[in-house]
Amino acid sequence: MDSFTALLKRHGLAIRVLVAVTLYSGLFALVVASIQLYSRYQTDMVNLNQRLADAEVVFLDDLRQALWRLDEPLIQQSINSISQLPFIDEARLITAQQAVFRSGNIPEGNRVQRKQYPLILEFNNEPIELGTLEVWIDRQSIYNNLTQLAWQTLAIETLQTLFLAGLVLTILQQLLFRHLRHMQRTAAALKPDNLDTSFLSGPGKHYRDELNTMLRSLESMRLRLKRGIKRVRKMQVKMRRIFLAADSSPAAVAVFKAENGIRVYSNSAYEQYFGQRRFLIELIYQLHPEHAFPVWLDLLRTKGFWQQEIFWVGDETPRWISVRCIIYRDDAEELIMLSASDISELKHARDEAQHLQEHDTLTGLPNASLGLLQVQSLLESAREQNLRAVLISVSLSAFRPLRESFGTHYADQLIMRVAELLDTTAPEDALLARSADDQFICSLILHQSGNDYLASLMEQLRARLAHPLKLKQQRIDCGFFAGVAIYPEDGEDASTLYQHSLSALHQAEEKRPRSRFTCFDSTLDGMASRKLTLISLLASGQALNELQLYYQPLVDGSTGRIVSCEALARWHNPVLGFIPPPEFIGAAEDSGQIIELGELILQTACIQLSAWRQLDPELQVSVNISPLQLIDADFEAVVENALRLSGLPPQALKLEVTEQLMLQSSEQVLGKLNRLQQQGIKLAIDDFGSGYASLNYLTRYPFELLKIDQSFIRNIPDDPRLLTLTRTMTELAHSLGLQVVAEGVETNEIAEQLKALRCDLLQGYLYSRPLPVEAFTALLKESL
Repeated sequence: MDSFTALLKRHGLAIRVLVAVTLYSGLFALVVASIQLYSRYQTDMVNLNQRLADAEVVFLDDLRQALWRLDEPLIQQSINSISQLPFIDEARLITAQQAVFRSGNIPEGNRVQRKQYPLILEFNNEPIELGTLEVWIDRQSIYNNLTQLAWQTLAIETLQTLFLAGLVLTILQQLLFRHLRHMQRTAAALKPDNLDTSFLSGPGKHYRDELNTMLRSLESMRLRLKRGIKRVRKMQVKMRRIFLAADSSPAAVAVFKAENGIRVYSNSAYEQYFGQRRFLIELIYQLHPEHAFPVWLDLLRTKGFWQQEIFWVGDETPRWISVRCIIYRDDAEELIMLSASDISELKHARDEAQHLQEHDTLTGLPNASLGLLQVQSLLESAREQNLRAVLISVSLSAFRPLRESFGTHYADQLIMRVAELLDTTAPEDALLARSADDQFICSLILHQSGNDYLASLMEQLRARLAHPLKLKQQRIDCGFFAGVAIYPEDGEDASTLYQHSLSALHQAEEKRPRSRFTCFDSTLDGMASRKLTLISLLASGQALNELQLYYQPLVDGSTGRIVSCEALARWHNPVLGFIPPPEFIGAAEDSGQIIELGELILQTACIQLSAWRQLDPELQVSVNISPLQLIDADFEAVVENALRLSGLPPQALKLEVTEQLMLQSSEQVLGKLNRLQQQGIKLAIDDFGSGYASLNYLTRYPFELLKIDQSFIRNIPDDPRLLTLTRTMTELAHSLGLQVVAEGVETNEIAEQLKALRCDLLQGYLYSRPLPVEAFTALLKESL
């Protein structure tokens, strides 16, 4: 019994497969044999019935005839023949006269069937009963044959089933069972500390089938387990380290059940922070009294974490702590982890950093951002009290020169001295801040009506700060200037008020009034806004579409004939209206758009002159050039491109520059002018006499024309000295080989005087105002 149990345990699957194959094969064979036997039985029965039917046809008619003739030998012979038929053991004939004819013996058994055939003959359409034939049919032989066949079939099917089961078992042994046993041995040998045995090292070849797929899956599982166990071991080591770190950490760590708030873990630092408190509900009530514990727990579940910085007065030293709670699930249990750390030093460092971020390190005063926040609070206080307030921006123009000349140390001393003077001069309730390297702001509420108090304060500041300060054994003017903006007249918030005070400050730095300060004027803001609009229009390219060129003729002083024209830019904007040339040219120079604008003016003038030279081939054009254009590296290429596009010869173009160019010029610019002059382009110095250029520049630069400023020409009738100066400049220019152009000729009297002085070209309203293209074309045609 034990050996059978061991065999069953060792080869249980094979035995079950063998039994299953045998059982199912036997059942199948039994079903097949039953079907075959039943089919044979049906066949035999059909044959029996067929034979009886044949006998009935063959013998019954002969038997009727024999009975009709009363031929007893023939009757007996027929009975004998019937009894000799297959499956018929006895035949008996009982005539109508009760005579009996028989042949054979009546068999015994339950397989015997008696069958009767009435013998009737029709004579003159009337039936005559001749007798009855009885036949005993024995089916036992059929059943005997079926029984023999059944045993033969059963023996054959049994042998086939056993052979098939053995064959299947052998095949399964080769293809499956031995591999399964290897898998079982391999799996049994796998241990957490030994996962090196491979599932793919089994017997035989490995085909790409389901078994191989399962083996590879098991092998993949083994490798994953191996890696997983390594990770688990590393995690265990890490968890031990984390536990040791958490237990030795100065931060408090504890874990509570969310269900009832009972503490399930805490490190040693927890008691230092929170003592023996075991319940989270008690702790949260002290940490966060604003909400009941269920409400707090709902908030924690919704957000996932809760964090707060509080000043904790626990059982030991009071301190600032940062408390953080997170909620998580460990299997099916909901837990809350609480951590708390001492941030007293960090908070102190934050406060220090915040102070450094919001204050000037040199003076200790608030910086611009904090200062404006304080000013905003001051304005809100003034609004509540229905009082006015003032914001003063102070600049020190000496700061940068002092830093560049003597170094940062002395510049810092200047700042500290000025900060001290502002602090001692300003009222006690005034707000002071350092808004930039060389700027301060001072703001206060004006508790007294009228401007006398403010004027007195500004005078005190001027008296203290305009007085030279002694630095490095020298008395230095700090360059004090101030801009004043008043709440609510000049602005209702700190940002606007500060912006307006800076506008006033810049105006004071430009005008340099004796008082050294300027109050904000709304016109200053309008001028600044207009300039920003101009710069925006120039940058967007809109100016290039709206700009038009007007042309003013230059006439020969001796003949009165138009020999040249000056191109003058005019700009009319739908919003700003007519914009004077000095305004938009200055804005273009400030924004850097003068390069593109100047190129457009030069190209347009050259192309227009090319059309007019069809009427007057000797006509020339003058174009004003900004110093910034000449400084540009591509200026020569721009001039060359304009001449190429228009087809003009270089001699038809005159470029006019102002004295300002000579005051800030360089050898590079001088080289450009020389190269342009060598190409045949004429160069003219414009507005001569209005600046401070040395006469030496007239010999250095390749000028061919000198244009006397119209401020000399227009006022000659009123001041004879101007005529003398004009004569001197004309003679000087002629002596240097320069042609002279007089601008601003408005009367015949002035024209005659200039002709007497031998001025070469005359220009002014006497001859024509600047004209658009169509009007100048008509004037040119009229003069020819």
